[in-house]
Amino acid sequence: MIPAAFRNFARDHRANVAMMFGLVAIPLVFTVGMGIDYGAAARLKSKLNAAADSAVLAALAPGMLSLPDSASVTAATNMFNAEVNQGNGGLPRLIFSPTPPGLVVSISHPANTPSTRTVTVNYQAQSQNIFGGILQMQTIAFSGSSTASASAPPNIDFYLLLDTSPSMAVAGTQAGINTMVAATPQQGGGCAFACHQANRGASGYTGDLAGNPTDPALPRRNPMGNLMDNYTLARSLGVQLRADLLESAVTALTNQATAYENNPSFPVTPKYRMSINSFDDNFYNLVPLTSNFVSAWTTQLNLTTKNHMETLLVYDENQGCNSTPIILPGVMTPSPCLGASSVADTNTNYDTAMQGITNLLLNPGPGNGTNQTGDTPRETLFFVTDGTEDELIAGSRHLSPMTGSKDWCTPLKNKGVQIAILYTEYLPLPTNSWYMANMSSWQPQVATTLSNCASTGLFSEVGAGQDITAALAALFSTAMSSAHLTQ
Repeated sequence: MIPAAFRNFARDHRANVAMMFGLVAIPLVFTVGMGIDYGAAARLKSKLNAAADSAVLAALAPGMLSLPDSASVTAATNMFNAEVNQGNGGLPRLIFSPTPPGLVVSISHPANTPSTRTVTVNYQAQSQNIFGGILQMQTIAFSGSSTASASAPPNIDFYLLLDTSPSMAVAGTQAGINTMVAATPQQGGGCAFACHQANRGASGYTGDLAGNPTDPALPRRNPMGNLMDNYTLARSLGVQLRADLLESAVTALTNQATAYENNPSFPVTPKYRMSINSFDDNFYNLVPLTSNFVSAWTTQLNLTTKNHMETLLVYDENQGCNSTPIILPGVMTPSPCLGASSVADTNTNYDTAMQGITNLLLNPGPGNGTNQTGDTPRETLFFVTDGTEDELIAGSRHLSPMTGSKDWCTPLKNKGVQIAILYTEYLPLPTNSWYMANMSSWQPQVATTLSNCASTGLFSEVGAGQDITAALAALFSTAMSSAHLTQ
């Protein structure tokens, strides 16, 4: 009987399912519980990640970059908490503290780019488990972060230093140079310059002074019969001077800066000011630092006095000052040496120019260009020159590339001033004996000297007949791009 009963029990498969379920029920409950709780935690993390993204974007919204860093921290914190607490009762099962370490909003500025603001939101939270008792784990911890950056174009003060020495009165194109050389055969084989001499009657001309003024062997005369200096000659021949091109380029630059300042794509409108200065044997502050630089420059061009942009020095045989005012377009020039003494034709004083501009640049000195309280604009020097100095150093005349009596450029750059240089090429004049005797040996060094003075990537060169306006505009754009990356 007993063996038969065991055999019947073994062959009976009824209730096997119940037994198998009983064996797997416990791990199944754990698995389902874990799936539900971990899924809930994943959904919460996704929502908080989205809240962190919204928070950093709120911290960098248009207009925020003009406010202190603390304003971005507040905006990010408020946005994150608003996302977390949205709806009725916020996010069920979320355990979160809106204070550190639950929520940490940090601000940083990459090295040398104070106008770039990086906002990072870090959070730590927990999800309340439904099956905490079974799993012996009441919560699931998770964390996340989001980071974003935005840059505001810096506020910048631009200082233009324009070379208006006599050598800048060279004809602006090769055709103009050829015209001047052909018209002045008595000047060492022809001279392309339009300004150096005031008294053409003492220049070694030969021939009858009453002769035909169109004869190249005779001195030029104006319609009144008076001898012409080179400047008047250039004007009578319709030769466009490099100084004329520079004047037009500065006008275009002021308009370009205004357009850049009002670029609607910028998250924050930058603030620009401009100071326009020139030099020859002296330094002239034509337009003091102003935000109304377009109208100030236009006014300067319309002045009838003190317009040194047009007041090119005119000497009497390279030694004394011309005592008779010279009429330029719209300008009555004063005696070039202030009516006092001769400077022996040393009419490009680089040291005086750099001392003058340094005094302006370092008072009070460059800042970071942000809108933070106490900060000041960045400073950029735009130097436009043919790169040759002609000055008295220790009592001796010094003609050379612009080195002066000291290094002016390195201290400015070390202080944070950005130096952009447009070299209006000092053209070789092989037909002119004075050039060959005094300048030809070192003229090839001019570009290298100026390039060493300029900040990295901010040296440009424009030759005869090339567009100074386009070159200055391109240099401005490069400087503005660099201003976002370097101080």
